[in-house]
Amino acid sequence: IQALTQLTQMAYDCVILDVYFDGGTEEANPILACVAEMSMGQRRNMFVALCTQFDDELEDLSAYSRSVNVMISHAEILNCRREFEQHMANNNRLYQVYRELCQELGKD
Repeated sequence: IQALTQLTQMAYDCVILDVYFDGGTEEANPILACVAEMSMGQRRNMFVALCTQFDDELEDLSAYSRSVNVMISHAEILNCRREFEQHMANNNRLYQVYRELCQELGKD
């Protein structure tokens, strides 16, 4: 419950979530559900990575369907820093113009 409260009340640039956080499952993960229900305004400013047991060949599609930016296999967690940073940089480039425009319009 504390994690949900913090996630909804504070702005995070990056959230790394284990699918089994707090003994949950992907289908019954309250943090993942909370992220999926966030407004697009909040999600555009947050990069979310989901750590999962499985290595999915359709990673981007799987991530999108789970409302996260990237999925990381537990087996690759120690070796994924470069790939993770690349995904974050791509996400920041994607939304840079949007953020700048919002700031100019005073909708920051």
